Amino acid sequence: MARILKFDDRSWHNWHFTERDVPIAGRYELHRAVTASLSDMRASAKAVQDLIGKAFTGRCRLRADGATWSFSAAPSVPGGWPLATGYANELFALPKTHVDPTFSGDHNGLALCQTGISVAELNMWLEPH
Repeated sequence: MARILKFDDRSWHNWHFTERDVPIAGRYELHRAVTASLSDMRASAKAVQDLIGKAFTGRCRLRADGATWSFSAAPSVPGGWPLATGYANELFALPKTHVDPTFSGDHNGLALCQTGISVAELNMWLEPH
């Protein structure tokens, strides 16, 4: 099952340290489930929706910052909660039952993946398909 971990960090920086010492009110990480399934994807979506609700209720800004690879300040959220989604990297073949029946293309290359998937991981999965 997907889970969101909370950390009491009070400052944020991106991976490259081109943005650093951004004051925050805590930090969250979305982690993938052990298995990759549609029900796990739903659980991840619900976990994020619950966190959005918590931020809304607490009047705190929340921003997904991916794996913090951006060189810019775009993913920073001064005074708010950054949500790292880089650990949410589920990837699996999209079942035919989840594709529009009028789709006439090859179903073998269709995949469902989370926001934390890297381009390299996605390419390694897609190449044999």
